Amino acid sequence: MSASTSDAGDAPLCRVCWEEEDERPGGHIALHCHCTTGVHDRCLLQWILSENGRDNLVCELCTGRWQGAISVSIAELAEQAAAYKRAAGGSGLDEATTAELAAALEQMRERNQLLAAALAAAEAAEAARQRDFEAMKRIARRDRNEFLAHLRGARAERRSHLRWVPAALLVLLGAFCAGAHWQQSQGAGPPVPRGQAPAAAAAAAIAAASGPSAVGRL
Repeated sequence: MSASTSDAGDAPLCRVCWEEEDERPGGHIALHCHCTTGVHDRCLLQWILSENGRDNLVCELCTGRWQGAISVSIAELAEQAAAYKRAAGGSGLDEATTAELAAALEQMRERNQLLAAALAAAEAAEAARQRDFEAMKRIARRDRNEFLAHLRGARAERRSHLRWVPAALLVLLGAFCAGAHWQQSQGAGPPVPRGQAPAAAAAAAIAAASGPSAVGRL
């Protein structure tokens, strides 16, 4: 049997009074800290309003801060506290104690509201982060597709250019050969022996520089 269940093993027990849930005010058992054993709402409020709990709003076992909502109103708690005080020989709650009780409950209510607001802000921030992440994924996917399309286009264009290069080279080679043949057929005389070629070129240069008279003297 665990410390949080009854002998039957199915009903939770309050770790303060070791009783099960009941229909009395504050009889609900819940986990308000990091412990695995629950506590009655009324027992939790009695601890918080006690001398030890007023300045130390944390669990005495796990040292976690009390959190969550409680199912007991000020009137119910006042009635329960008065019953405990009468059972102990007192007369009931005075105005100062009731005011202190109301202030403590209001403080817990405000703290619960702050916790709820912080949780909502965290959930909104996480949702915004998830939206930004999905948007970044879409942008990265689009940029990748555009880059791949650009590479495919450049590859296709390069292949088309390479397909025309052999034909262009053949055309240029044919034109060069035709031009060389045409020049040879138009102005070429008898072939000059290899040894006489420089002398003939020099004589032609002198004749061009000296004019007709120089040619006559030669």
